[in-house]
Amino acid sequence: MSNEETTVKGGEYKPKPGEIVALRNLLARETLLPIDVIGLIFDFAEYWAHSSNEIDFPKEIQGPLIITGSSPRENQLVLRSFPVGFSGFREKKSLAEVLAYDRTEVQALELENEREPEFFKEIASYAMPQLVHPVRRIVFTLKSRDQGWGGSGQHHGTYNTSWTWFDVGLERFDASQTCDPTCSLDLRYESPNSTPPALPLCALRPIRPKLKPGQDGGLVFHHPLSDEEDGMAIQHNILASRQFKEHTVTWDWQDQPDPDAESKAEESGRGINTMDGSFVRGLKLGDVVTVWGKARFPGWANHVERVKIDVFWAV
Repeated sequence: MSNEETTVKGGEYKPKPGEIVALRNLLARETLLPIDVIGLIFDFAEYWAHSSNEIDFPKEIQGPLIITGSSPRENQLVLRSFPVGFSGFREKKSLAEVLAYDRTEVQALELENEREPEFFKEIASYAMPQLVHPVRRIVFTLKSRDQGWGGSGQHHGTYNTSWTWFDVGLERFDASQTCDPTCSLDLRYESPNSTPPALPLCALRPIRPKLKPGQDGGLVFHHPLSDEEDGMAIQHNILASRQFKEHTVTWDWQDQPDPDAESKAEESGRGINTMDGSFVRGLKLGDVVTVWGKARFPGWANHVERVKIDVFWAV
């Protein structure tokens, strides 16, 4: 789902990109303030453009998504954001097309020729970010639980030794890839009247998770046994809880390294390297953020009810 229309929810106003540009131009004309100064004011006021992607599994599959450890599906893509700078895709008409974009894993191929910012600006119907790194905040909303038993009894009710969690992913578009009528990733090709999308799934390349050589000589996704390899877990589940819990996790561009990050990460169930703002600051126009659900070892299961990604950026 997208926020192409201006939204007001709980008293929070979320403007469309065009409204931000219009107000910026009005202020520049009426106050004679430089555009850069107005940009700083907008940043301070958090007057940003916004996209929202969400999946509610009980509505879509009549129950939670269950990711089981020590199975071929112990790592699953659960949601994908719109590319940075885009508040939605108007050409997606059916629920099947939306779900295909949300949850289809991309091919395990290296990025060869990254799309330039001008490409995204040309295909958008509204104002695109002018900054190289425009993202200001990402908010992850996760409603989930583990199998409800197991682990060390002394850690029940905490995040310690929890082997079900969510990792962040990142994808970028490869300019060398074009879409054709035989493409199997985008479901719109089931229609004889369909045309290739401007941003096809088959052109996305994984940056996170990383790739490694597979047994057949090709590449496969590298999913570490533990989240501790790079400390980028969005959120762990509470250990041995039968109750679904909704976590709201905010990553901000102004977050800085914290000497107490290790203890805070252990207490909150987050990855130790998610608290310094570097992931948010590194995002570029056209980048796609993904969420992967994880479970490890026999008996462990990640029960996922709802996942949402909200991305905010400066226009």
